[in-house]
Amino acid sequence: MVVVPILELSSFPPLIDMALTLACPEDGRVVALFVAMGEPEQIAFSLREIDSVIEPLREDGRPVELLVHTSSSITRGILDVTRELGADVLVLDARLPAEGGAKLGTVAENVIPISPCPVILFRPGESAAVGRIVVPILEGHRAKSASQLATVLGQRLDRPIEALLLETEPAEGASGYWEDGARRDAAFLDPSDGARVTHTVLPVKDPVEGFVSHAAD
Repeated sequence: MVVVPILELSSFPPLIDMALTLACPEDGRVVALFVAMGEPEQIAFSLREIDSVIEPLREDGRPVELLVHTSSSITRGILDVTRELGADVLVLDARLPAEGGAKLGTVAENVIPISPCPVILFRPGESAAVGRIVVPILEGHRAKSASQLATVLGQRLDRPIEALLLETEPAEGASGYWEDGARRDAAFLDPSDGARVTHTVLPVKDPVEGFVSHAAD
């Protein structure tokens, strides 16, 4: 089950598309969660707007459930529903602020540390087309969850996956890490699952800049 809280209607459609991609094709559920707060008239208006997005998906054979939950705060409502439903994944909007940077919103900052299930922060790109899926793997940081997500997306979208091993300058005597540890991390991406996987070792000074530059190529 994938739960998608509706925080802003403008960002809702791409989040639902991602949730439908992640959900199991046979029996997976996608739940659009609206945490009701404020005046009844405003709530009713918001629900009509939300339904205008969901109904075409239903007619197209892509069922999305709409759940309305009343709560004293959006964060509490999201966490309560996630626990009650036993959600497998929570998808939150991660759009960047207008002034740039990568600061998370208050809801994401409050939900992520105590969410009972994995949280995916999703920011739509300039194009909806997906050419390849790149998973950055940094020394000393396990990448199991990200690799599992990449495998699912690769299979559902039929796209190749690249495990990108970001190699910073190793400490003296630690040169064997990339032959053993990092490749072991990347082994979570198992081609035997039907995914098309390649592995790339990228020497970098700054992991973030190196990853962004490589992914944009």
